[in-house]
Amino acid sequence: MCLIPFFGIYFDDPQTIETQQLRAMATILVPELPTPLPPEFSIFSLPKGRTATLLHQGDYASLETPYEYLFGQWLPNSHFEAADIPVIEEYLNDVRDTQPCELLTRISCYLN
Repeated sequence: MCLIPFFGIYFDDPQTIETQQLRAMATILVPELPTPLPPEFSIFSLPKGRTATLLHQGDYASLETPYEYLFGQWLPNSHFEAADIPVIEEYLNDVRDTQPCELLTRISCYLN
């Protein structure tokens, strides 16, 4: 398991935005900042709120499958809609010491 939680934050839908225009951010969870951040870093906070969350086991190349289920099946058949907040991927183990088939990724979509 990862000692420092790390995340991918995805602002755009790759089905509707050209690859060169996609925006994403790599982040780590820092409970408190002991000193000011260097200028190349920034703080990004997510609001509290209701999310739909999936746990995916497998390599990162297969992450399209849970996204297809979440946005193509579950969300349209629920009474929810996606909020205008980025989708979060939390990487629960480390690619350096985990076989690709054992990687765990938590995908969270904020809901209205």
